[in-house]
Amino acid sequence: FAHAVFEHLQGDLAQFDTVFEQQLEITADLTPKERVLFRHLQSKLKEVATFNDLHQKAMQNPSFHEELEVVMEVDDHTTMKGYIDRAVIVQSQAEKSYVALMDYKSGSESFDKKLVDYGWSLQLPIYALMMDYHPQLKGKPLLGVFIQHIIDKKMNSEKLDINQQRFPKHCQLDGVAVEDPERLFAFDASLRKGKSLFISGITPVSTGFKKSKNIISEGEMQRLQATAKLKIQEASEKIRRHEFMINPIHINSSHDSCTYCPFKDVCFRHQSDVRMVKLDSETEAENESN
Repeated sequence: FAHAVFEHLQGDLAQFDTVFEQQLEITADLTPKERVLFRHLQSKLKEVATFNDLHQKAMQNPSFHEELEVVMEVDDHTTMKGYIDRAVIVQSQAEKSYVALMDYKSGSESFDKKLVDYGWSLQLPIYALMMDYHPQLKGKPLLGVFIQHIIDKKMNSEKLDINQQRFPKHCQLDGVAVEDPERLFAFDASLRKGKSLFISGITPVSTGFKKSKNIISEGEMQRLQATAKLKIQEASEKIRRHEFMINPIHINSSHDSCTYCPFKDVCFRHQSDVRMVKLDSETEAENESN
């Protein structure tokens, strides 16, 4: 429902209430309780839309594309189709066009580039990979890929003050951006005054940008794209070879590959089958033990 509201809003904040009512009207089979909850959701989504409207004003010559369908030929037998929630194209002062890709999340999911090699956090790298298969995005340099949390899961979340308005910090875009002032200044003019108001973890310094998990090089972005492609190809090939061997991995204390498996209760997995991976959040070094 939230995706549909943002898609039909098309960045026009003045139409928010009208669009919300239209989408509510065509949402069938809502119970009275659900209608009350959706009314509460209205104010939350409008808060995000207002935040995005302020961000839009901080962009340089932006154009917006919602729910872009992208089709990618993985190999001779496999086609992958997906939808990019939002693509924004901005122009730098040198009149170069750059692309930012966004995914809306109503849950608490986040992006962690250290997990991509293990098959987690693949959605944003897949977005980055697939953009070159869409005619409106193909050939344009990528400035970043981001998650925007549209529902606040915390009772007392940290707040941001922007233009004398307060917003939950979850509205900020969370992901990775290429370390390039030309691209990022075109996407967020607030960077010219210091720490970004609209992107989490982006702070300019005299030498470029302050080191953070949210800033990566062009080469790192390309590696994420290449890894996403490799994971897709591996999955396709294993399915065709009927390879469905268990591959349980436990990373730190927060990621267990078996968490959502519907067959976990009848699996013959032993503790010795689980690959234990420890990732150091500071150095991003890893040590594996069985």
